[in-house]
Amino acid sequence: MIHLALAIAASLAIGALFKHAGVRGIDRMRLLTVNYATACLVGLLLLGRRGPDAWTALIEPGFLLFAASSGAVFIGGFFVFALATARAGMSVSIAVMRVGVSIPFVVSWLAWDETPTSTQWLGLVLVGLALVLITRPRRAENQAAVLSGFAAAAGALILLYVGGGMGDLAIKAFDVWFAGQVSEEAFMAIAFGASFLVGLCVLVGRPRRGVWTTETAVLGVLLGLVN
Repeated sequence: MIHLALAIAASLAIGALFKHAGVRGIDRMRLLTVNYATACLVGLLLLGRRGPDAWTALIEPGFLLFAASSGAVFIGGFFVFALATARAGMSVSIAVMRVGVSIPFVVSWLAWDETPTSTQWLGLVLVGLALVLITRPRRAENQAAVLSGFAAAAGALILLYVGGGMGDLAIKAFDVWFAGQVSEEAFMAIAFGASFLVGLCVLVGRPRRGVWTTETAVLGVLLGLVN
């Protein structure tokens, strides 16, 4: 229960940080790049506490490819989450991202023969119901405006559902394929390091836009610690 509460708090904190960054006009890719640099450093520090044997996973090609691919999925999902938060609001974006858990839910059932329990089915239904309630207009006169806003953000929300689900699926796949063989800290370090490199390549390759600010760095570090 404590871990669940921490996970909920982390999701809300991430959404709040993205919302604040959007209000302040902070460049999303710069924010994400600092975030993943911080998260990668935390992963390496935690990995260092496990001793020399934990580092052997960092030279295994299969694991490196999987972790790096997961990192690309993570930064893509986070970028879409930041975009959706700016367009559709924090509560709706968090709800849609959490509904993405249905993707690893179905894959685990079909590919890994993990038959869902009645409690898991109930949880999935409750998540879907929560999404409906969150997106329901509060006043009839606002319905047209709300529907128009959702239509404008529909593309970002659909991508968020897929991106969030694929991120959850990557974590589930790690548990199935590598748990017990590779430490979670090694997965964090490589995946977040790959996310950082993707963000850095985007920043270097795109036309110069905006400037680095202290606020961007501070918010990025906070986001990375929560992440």
